[in-house]
Amino acid sequence: MSLIATDQLKVVIGLGVTGVSCARLLAKNAENFIVVDTREKPPKLEQFRREYPNVKVILGPLDAQLLATANELILSPGIAKNDPAI
Repeated sequence: MSLIATDQLKVVIGLGVTGVSCARLLAKNAENFIVVDTREKPPKLEQFRREYPNVKVILGPLDAQLLATANELILSPGIAKNDPAI
């Protein structure tokens, strides 16, 4: 396992308990990532923004073009794998 950060973009989809946990691990490993959530007010949003003010958070419908730029998608359990944007 490499602990060297890269510029490859990872996208965490879902900002619930699982998504925040994944984001914490990515931040700890100095990974390049953003977080997206289909909800306008996900339950962990304010807590996440306080802990990680420099991480980009995008809310609303999934953007297929944005997701296509990612090297890795990390889906929370509540996200449908068959969503057209994925």
